[in-house]
Amino acid sequence: MTSFGLPRQLEDNLLLRWATAADRPALAEFNGLIHEDGPNKRALFAVGWKI
Repeated sequence: MTSFGLPRQLEDNLLLRWATAADRPALAEFNGLIHEDGPNKRALFAVGWKI
């Protein structure tokens, strides 16, 4: 498996890195938001995705 050069320091003090188990709650929330069907209509199928 290749590391794709990660972690990699980006502009504005951002760090591009692989996700870890500790990222699960934030990723579930993010997936629910970006796949929602409208205001306040969270896409529950995406919230439940597993890493």
